[in-house]
Amino acid sequence: MDRDEQLASLLPIFLTELEERVFEANQILLNLEKGIDQSKNVELIKALFRTAHSMKGGAMALGIKPIELICHSLEEIIGQIQKGADFNNELFRLLFEAMDAIDQTRLLIRDGKNLDNSPVAVLLPILKAKAKELQNSLSEPIHPVKPALNTESPVQPLNLENTDTYLKVSADKLDRLVATASELMAVTDRNTSHLDSLNQISRLVSQLKLIEPQIKRLNERFQYYEDVAYDDKYEHATLTDQLAKKLKGAVTRLTKDIESLDVLLSSDQRDLRRSVKNVIENVKELKMVPFSRACVGLDRVVRDMAKACGKQAHLQISGGEIELDRAVVDKLKDPLVHLVRNAIDHGIELADIRKQKNKSFEGVIKVSAAIKGSQVEITISDDGCGINQEKIAEKVAKLGLPIPADKHEAFDMIFQPGFSTASIVTELSGRGVGLDIVKNIVDSLHGSIVIDSTVGEGTSFSLYVPLTLATQRVLFVRTAGQLLAFIASSVEKLLLLAPDQFSKLEGKDVALLGEMPLPVITLSQVLELKGYERAAIVERNPALLIKHGNSRVIFLVDELLSEQEIVVKGLGKRIRKTKNVLGTTIMPGGELVLILNTPDLINAALKNGNKASLVDGLKEISPERKPRLLLVDDSITTRSLEKSILESAGYEVSVAADGVQAWRIIQEKGADLVVSDVEMPNMDGFQLTASIRASQRFSELPVVLVTALASDRDRAHGIEVGANAYIVKSEFDQTQLLTVLKQLI
Repeated sequence: MDRDEQLASLLPIFLTELEERVFEANQILLNLEKGIDQSKNVELIKALFRTAHSMKGGAMALGIKPIELICHSLEEIIGQIQKGADFNNELFRLLFEAMDAIDQTRLLIRDGKNLDNSPVAVLLPILKAKAKELQNSLSEPIHPVKPALNTESPVQPLNLENTDTYLKVSADKLDRLVATASELMAVTDRNTSHLDSLNQISRLVSQLKLIEPQIKRLNERFQYYEDVAYDDKYEHATLTDQLAKKLKGAVTRLTKDIESLDVLLSSDQRDLRRSVKNVIENVKELKMVPFSRACVGLDRVVRDMAKACGKQAHLQISGGEIELDRAVVDKLKDPLVHLVRNAIDHGIELADIRKQKNKSFEGVIKVSAAIKGSQVEITISDDGCGINQEKIAEKVAKLGLPIPADKHEAFDMIFQPGFSTASIVTELSGRGVGLDIVKNIVDSLHGSIVIDSTVGEGTSFSLYVPLTLATQRVLFVRTAGQLLAFIASSVEKLLLLAPDQFSKLEGKDVALLGEMPLPVITLSQVLELKGYERAAIVERNPALLIKHGNSRVIFLVDELLSEQEIVVKGLGKRIRKTKNVLGTTIMPGGELVLILNTPDLINAALKNGNKASLVDGLKEISPERKPRLLLVDDSITTRSLEKSILESAGYEVSVAADGVQAWRIIQEKGADLVVSDVEMPNMDGFQLTASIRASQRFSELPVVLVTALASDRDRAHGIEVGANAYIVKSEFDQTQLLTVLKQLI
């Protein structure tokens, strides 16, 4: 191997190491900037110098001059800091920019791009000027600085007996190994079919055994024929007897051979299946990396975004030790960055606003991971202002989109391409791109997203994705004569529906699970398979309840078959994106089976519905609108508690912090009943009730006052202004409240 080939082979290793070094440098700079432990600053600066020196050494060895030069300038700057130069905010900003420039240049090198105008080339003159400026600010002249040795903590030799040995392996090679190992399971399945063939041969041998006695009976009958000569009878008897003996001997030997072969094949089958399973599990472990790898750089994102927005925030990560497929972790990096940036930009309030809300000056962004069966739940939450549904509704109306039926549909709207509630477009937000990217990536991982948000308290995005992409557990079904597969994690229930469970809601077919009507459609219709028009309701109708995020649809099929773990294969470059299909798998018999794309199917079912009714004469059920309650209380704690109670009881609840806000909501949206505190700023509960009673439009609106004022005088005042019920908080009982509401609505 010549030098050029050797350097080319070392380049991937250098780029991987460079990525790690940039991450190390960012972590050191973040710790220095936070200044949590001043006593460790000297060691941190030494570590930063060593990191820059290591990057320079690698670049020098491979002849990558731009990286070498910028790292040399970094050494000079850090050397001046070690001598006492002022480590101020401007210097922090410059060093962070240098790390970004090195990382961006790493990507250019990886893609084989020209480095003449690379980020490091642009930043290099600025770094040189800063090094000279720092040199001039110090009394003594600059000297080449060598990394200082830490004499207090000498480097200890590795204990090889207790230390794992690591080997860097190409990710593509590892992926191919996983695919090969997984396909071995198909070999074991084929071996099973060979065993079935052997059993068929055994049954054939059993049939051959019946031939011997039949030959003897034919010979005995032949001896009774009078017109046959004696010699012929003797010869015939001798031949048939010999034939019967030979047949018996052959059958006996064949039986013994088959029995021996059956024992050996069965034993080999068990050993092969066990070995293949172990190989697959071990290879899968090679691909597993901790979730913390997906979080690399998030603290830097929080730091930069908070500064850009003029806010204060810090990051908390939990569950970083949970291991996921490397491919899953790598795909999660962008969604995490988008959601963390979104949390700071749209969620976390400015410090003075947080102070008014009795929150800490610094917002909290939490990123956590937890195992949920064969999936991992990744939650990104903040303690900010929550999602404003009114702004979403205004934007929806402005764009002419369908009005969301509930808060879940409203939350789902923010994933629409180009959808943004920002009042102004900036370089940070307002273009409506980030969350669209998040949804597309999660969908590509066969996952789903659930949003939960409370105004004034915060928002959480929960991402549910598989632990691994190498293999998937699927459920096989048959419809219109075709074998198809669903990802098992998307299947909420398997059903056998009776005819009386089908109804109609607003002209569309639904199936009733308990009292809950859910959309129902034949799978073959959504897939436009030949013969779907023949689908009809029978006595027992196999079906699957499929979920994706907050959406649920029932799909009717012809048969519900087995569930098993399979190797997922892509569709190839030419047909990479096919509607309703995310991949394929090959069955032991060689049959190609399509794996269905759950998000596509649900979207198609909800958008188009049934082209024809499943059955004539279905009963039309009327949708029951939830009673709308307006809850008014200036205490966030009380408001949250009562809201939870009322929503659990089946009410649709809006909230207001005082009487003025409540009166505006009543005028704009109306309500079926008002539950209000009395002691509130701006307009108290008595004044709100009096305003409602004085209104010609809302004079009949029921009002329930829930208050700490327990005197007879206050009760009388409540009755005087027109309250329908007066409940004292010290005597509060949720059963009593719900009973009162039921009587008034």
